[in-house]
Amino acid sequence: MDTTKWKSVLLPRDLYAEVKTASRIECRTLSGQLRLIIETWKAQNLSKKDVIMLQEETDAYNKKVLAEQKRREDKKTLDRIDKMLEKG
Repeated sequence: MDTTKWKSVLLPRDLYAEVKTASRIECRTLSGQLRLIIETWKAQNLSKKDVIMLQEETDAYNKKVLAEQKRREDKKTLDRIDKMLEKG
């Protein structure tokens, strides 16, 4: 799974069953149903200021996660190079 695009979410079984059933009734994927729930909640409950803050926090989180993934990939690459040099 490409964790830069997708994440697993742990839900209680009863909530999962409810969301899964709602998504099937409305001909959506589970992720599409969750997106609709979140977008509806934001529209009904958040002020413009809150939406801006949420977006800024989300952007900062995503930037941090991507930087960490790049650091791990770079380390794996360097480890592979070290192993090749040791063999060579």
